[in-house]
Amino acid sequence: LDDFGMAPIESGACRDLLEVIDDRHGRKSIAISAQLPVAKWYNAGRIL
Repeated sequence: LDDFGMAPIESGACRDLLEVIDDRHGRKSIAISAQLPVAKWYNAGRIL
């Protein structure tokens, strides 16, 4: 994922993203590139 968190995402897209992350957890890697610090991903509707 590139430039994650640059704009808020809709709830359906958020669920899809979390499903991908959950499916890969412990089995495969995932690379997330973001200009926002991780602490701000949960702000302003970026995720969750």
